[in-house]
Amino acid sequence: MPQLAPLAATVSLTVEDAYAIQTASIARRHARGDTRAGVKATLTSRAAMRHAGSPEIIFGWLTEAMRLAEDGNLSLSRYLQPLVQPSIAYIMGQPLRGGASAAEASAAIAAIAPALEIVDSRYDTAEYSLRDMIADNAHAAGFILGGSCQSSTNIENLGVLLDINGRTVQIGSTAAILGNPVRALLATVRVLERTGASLQPGDIVLISGATPAHPLMPGDYVCATTEALGRVAFHVTP
Repeated sequence: MPQLAPLAATVSLTVEDAYAIQTASIARRHARGDTRAGVKATLTSRAAMRHAGSPEIIFGWLTEAMRLAEDGNLSLSRYLQPLVQPSIAYIMGQPLRGGASAAEASAAIAAIAPALEIVDSRYDTAEYSLRDMIADNAHAAGFILGGSCQSSTNIENLGVLLDINGRTVQIGSTAAILGNPVRALLATVRVLERTGASLQPGDIVLISGATPAHPLMPGDYVCATTEALGRVAFHVTP
């Protein structure tokens, strides 16, 4: 996959245009036989929104080709400049509307799992706009799920550790995700609805932001541990 110059640097691009590009890109994946796995949410804190110049969360689509085996191998050759970030994964049991309450959102969740997200940008520079990020599917590139936990598990303020080769490199809390990851779930649904999309039973909703992302190197063993949810890990190969 070649790297590209940011689109918004050369063409006028609105947020709506960026989501349309994202939709077209995912449709091409589906046409090649890939299938829907769910969505990822990013800019899940007020600080991240301000930094990106966004008034809200943004989302990208997850597909089954992005799924990696837990404790399996991730080949760096598949990516351009990948980073890893601990995440919370909601597995939806029912459809969910953006106007739902927190209690209704919790009732729509079938299970919760610790997860790791692989973030990758196809741009040839670190300077790009919010619209570019959306058009690049919010940099969604891969994900690994740990074991599922009961949907009733309270994840409002859980400690999160990211270890590389047995050394802790990032420490955070799920409270960094809009104070409660359920709020991020509802915010994601509202943005989805504005683009004509919705969550369906079986969808994974990947919500990061408890810690910053971290670069990957060949030979790394990556492990994230989330209090009350457990661990998820993978090996990095060239």
